[in-house]
Amino acid sequence: MPFFSRGIDGGAISRARKVIRRLYAEVASGTLDPAALRGALEDQRYRLESLQDHRAALIGWVQYTVALGLDPSPAAHLERMRAVTPAAVRGVGRRLALDTTFFLRPETP
Repeated sequence: MPFFSRGIDGGAISRARKVIRRLYAEVASGTLDPAALRGALEDQRYRLESLQDHRAALIGWVQYTVALGLDPSPAAHLERMRAVTPAAVRGVGRRLALDTTFFLRPETP
């Protein structure tokens, strides 16, 4: 149940690639609007809080986290997301490609 997985119309592939590459370049350059990170966190907070109201979504979340070896606690996930720094986002942005899968987490000491 990846939260940032999206599909597109087959006729829009070229346009989607251009938009995605432009966003990747923006993230990698560090010029991404600071409000974007706050918006992403707000989106995650809403999604995680709403799991309590949707049994099927909660089951999917638990399956997803267990399969990846992550703590299935939505609250723990949100706290880890809050610890992600803009510098970490830039670092990931430098390594992005169209087929990239990545996980952001706080720095380990």
